Amino acid sequence: MTGSRPFLTLWINSDNVRSTPIHGRHLMRIVKLLLLLGAVILSGCATNNASYDLVETAQETAPSPAQIQPIPSGKVRIKISRSDESMYMAVKARIKINGVEVANLNRGDTYEGIFNAGEMNLLVDCWSAPGSYLLKLNAKNDTEYDMEVSPRPGSLNSGYWTGYGMSTAAPFRVMLKAVHR
Repeated sequence: MTGSRPFLTLWINSDNVRSTPIHGRHLMRIVKLLLLLGAVILSGCATNNASYDLVETAQETAPSPAQIQPIPSGKVRIKISRSDESMYMAVKARIKINGVEVANLNRGDTYEGIFNAGEMNLLVDCWSAPGSYLLKLNAKNDTEYDMEVSPRPGSLNSGYWTGYGMSTAAPFRVMLKAVHR
């Protein structure tokens, strides 16, 4: 290949070593090798492990009636579960009820507490996002409320469209799943 010009020249500053040009075909081999290495490393990543979730769910059993404590008169039971979704899986959902932090939930965690009946403000946020989600609830006496915290659809994408690279929307939402009297 006399007369061909190198695509890239690496200069090594040493008295014993000459500079070695890297021609285009060698550079393409290096790029292909790096891409292959990246694909091998990323092949260990997964977004969801459905088979593990199914096995774990199958092993769960419902609590016996003796384990369930009755709700004290004039009080409410609030049960908040975090979904197993992969989005925001490395971030704990911070739960505040009437301004008091009561829980930090990882994926699949559940919090349960007894509160006074009446107007309640449930706020969900996390340390890494500026937004928060607020659910106002008028809790009735002797009632149990089952709620689920899950990633809010579209919260991750809003930052891409603003050009700032960061979302200003709340990452989580709280949904009322069931009411038991």
